[in-house]
Formats: sequence, C-alpha cells, structure tokens
Amino acid sequence: MATLSGEGAHKVSGTATIKDSKLMLTDFVTDEGPDLHVYLVKGDDVKDGVEVSKIDLKEKTQTFDVSDKDLTKYDTVMIYCEKAHEVFGKGALSEEMDDMAMTTGNFAGAGQHKVSGTATIDGDDLKLMNFKTDEGPDLHVYLTKDGDIKTGKEISKIDLKAAEQNFSLTGVETADYNTAVIYCEKAHEVFGQAPLNS
Repeated sequence: MATLSGEGAHKVSGTATIKDSKLMLTDFVTDEGPDLHVYLVKGDDVKDGVEVSKIDLKEKTQTFDVSDKDLTKYDTVMIYCEKAHEVFGKGALSEEMDDMAMTTGNFAGAGQHKVSGTATIDGDDLKLMNFKTDEGPDLHVYLTKDGDIKTGKEISKIDLKAAEQNFSLTGVETADYNTAVIYCEKAHEVFGQAPLNS
C-alpha cells in the first residue's frame, strides 16, 4: 500500500494498493499532463522501474494487471509524464499488506461428511494443512461468501489423500470471500467448509 503525493509543483493524491496481482488506485486525483503513466519503481529513478499502464486523468478508481511483473523488485508507485519526462507524484509501498493478507480457518464436515484440517489464504496461495476428507467422486475447493457455491469461485480439484495442498490464487479477489468450501461437483453437495478469519 502506498499513499501518493505530488512532486515539485504537481498535485497528486490517493492510495495505491497491490493485491492479487492487481495494482489499484483509489481516491486518485492528479494534475493534468499530456501522457501520464503509472510505474513501479525501485527508489526514485524511473529508469529503475517498469511501466504498468497509461492512466485515466479523471477516474478516481483504476485497476491494472501486474501479474507479469516481479513485484519484489519495486518499492515505489510513480505517476510519470512520458512526454515531459517528469515525475508528477509517487508513494512508497509499505509491507503491511502482506500481514493483512493472511486469513485462516478450521474445516468442519457438512451433513454426514467428515472434513478436517485448516485452510489458510497466505498472499496469493490457498493452503490446506492436516487436511482429511471423506472420499467423493469429484471434490473441488471453492472460495465463497458465507458458503454460497453459486457466487463462489472454484479454485481447483483437490487430492483426496494429501494432507498438505497448495493452490495459486493469482487473479482471485480474495477480499470478496470469507469461507473455503469442499464441494462435490458430481453430487452437487458440500462436504465441508472453513470460515476464514484474519
């Protein structure tokens, strides 16, 4: 997360947040410029950075895909005018988001089914640990809001035998979901779920 401020005579404000391989600008306001872009930069020099996208001067909320960028290399979000070779504003990224990104919960079986273990969202990964489940013909793990499969997101088929399993959540808006669910696609039946808490 970075709080943006203007450089020199320029006025820039708002917040830049990187989560789930997306860079999001919120409450974003900038002086007008002929060709403004958002960059991820190491330090203060745009030469040590990578261009993410051209920005919209009017939109207060903007989202850009950064899944192809190595985010470990950069510590600053910069608003840069390509035409004038001028920094309009920037903000230093803090590491707080990493701590906030971890949520965890314990599985309980649904109905007659037995499911146990923990589900943890750690950054861009969903981890199942000490995991055990009744056998089913086609079990998948979903992220849901309050256990609702219809509005949930199917993450992956699961291994019935593995106690430790890891699934990538790249591109998934994890903030939208609060419950991990083990669901049988074939029987349309919930086997178990874990409420996720920070």
